[in-house]
Amino acid sequence: MNKIVKGLLLGAISTGVASAYTNHTTLSLRSHGYNLARDFTTFNEMTGRRDDDTRGRSLQLTGFYQASSGEKELGKYFGISNHYSMLFGHAASGAVLSGADLDSAYLIHEGAGDASQATVTLKPTSESYGVVLTSFSNLEKLMKGLYMSTSIPLVHIKNDMHMTVSNATGNATATNVFNYFNGTFTGIDSSSNAQLPLAYAKIDGMRSKTGIADIETKIGYNFLDEEDYRLGGNIGWTTPTGNCNKGTYVFQPIVGNGEHSALGLGFDGFVRVWGDERHNIKLAMVADYRFLFDNTEYRTFGLKKNDGTLRNWGHYHLLARPQVGGANGAILSPAANHTTLNCEVTPGSQVEGLANIAYNNGGLSIDMGYNLFWREKEEVKIKGTYDTFSELFGVANRALSVADGSEAASTYGNTAGTVDAGIFGTLERQFDENAASTNTANTAANMKWLTTANLDIDGAQTPSVLTHKIYAGVGYLFREWYLPVMMGLGGSYELTSKNSTPDFWSVYGKLSIGF
Repeated sequence: MNKIVKGLLLGAISTGVASAYTNHTTLSLRSHGYNLARDFTTFNEMTGRRDDDTRGRSLQLTGFYQASSGEKELGKYFGISNHYSMLFGHAASGAVLSGADLDSAYLIHEGAGDASQATVTLKPTSESYGVVLTSFSNLEKLMKGLYMSTSIPLVHIKNDMHMTVSNATGNATATNVFNYFNGTFTGIDSSSNAQLPLAYAKIDGMRSKTGIADIETKIGYNFLDEEDYRLGGNIGWTTPTGNCNKGTYVFQPIVGNGEHSALGLGFDGFVRVWGDERHNIKLAMVADYRFLFDNTEYRTFGLKKNDGTLRNWGHYHLLARPQVGGANGAILSPAANHTTLNCEVTPGSQVEGLANIAYNNGGLSIDMGYNLFWREKEEVKIKGTYDTFSELFGVANRALSVADGSEAASTYGNTAGTVDAGIFGTLERQFDENAASTNTANTAANMKWLTTANLDIDGAQTPSVLTHKIYAGVGYLFREWYLPVMMGLGGSYELTSKNSTPDFWSVYGKLSIGF
């Protein structure tokens, strides 16, 4: 059924799921507080009723369930080179395994002559459910046509990367790979190199979060308000009440907008194109614009090669720092431990639009329509000054086997001195990848220490999002009751134009009361 619905939507809106993004560390999903299709259907009949003794004051409680689809496309977003299933391999010769997407020794260090491989597959999903309390009240005692609405969504979100590991051999066993990504793998390889656990950008099964997904308040004014047409505008403010990205896990569940406040403008209206007050067809249009302001979040940055191109999953590559004072081996640490930084994140502009057709017959109301959502690419800026890191780091030679410790502290620097080639092979030093190491003599002029110039900013930003949603709802309004009550059911399917967000399907039930 899911494939049939998706196929119909693809034909209807002439767009497909084109995978365009890969090697990302962050994904900010659409907040549950913004959903015109869910909030508008049937409730518009309740808020627009013209009963003289109860007009204009309504409460609505909406229960919903939402789940993602398109797991492979989302896996490519977080994966390597547009792949959701990736082969990691290290050959005994010290080179990358033929056909592999990445040398596994970048993640779990190998000694000289060792060999390993593993296939890692990502199929991320997002599932959520909750209730939304919406209030509507006219303010005609202050000014005719004035009204206010408030929406408070209580949401439970479950995100799961669904990582599987197969075809695992050598040091890259399934247990070691799982433990590396969940932050529990530590060890010392055959050459006495100590590996520290991953502290950020971890992948550890299902993660969940419950909370209020921001409070949305609107104050509006109906310029025109007649029986067969209405036109109004509003200003809105989003008060953040959820959580923000701390960088600890990939695909962390975020309730709300990531603690970003928002200011917006909106317009809505309808026209009755056929029938009378109780038996009619209405066309409605709604448009909402929001600007989401900056807030502090932690983001994990990948690495670039010396030529500026992307280093595949560089945020997981092991870094080494020079050993001084006679220690044998090197201390290796995942790059994410050092490239997860405090940032100023600005989501910027987003637009949501809705076109609705409603058939009403007595208390029966049937809605169907189209809902568009667009959000611009995030802007991420590292806070503070990070021109150089507090310690010198380089990407570790994948077959590091030479004991180091004979050099004095003054040997290491950005401008002078030499460094033992056993710690950083020439190609590693130049931020190249997947090539055999060469242990030629290094000079400071050639050394490439890690700085923010090597950070991949783009992979830490959620790209622009464009989605298309088809929805339908049915409800019944008991108009003759002392307090009018409406009950309704609805559902939707949201299709993305690219893989910067998953597709979603949802169902919801409503109970509204007027007073």
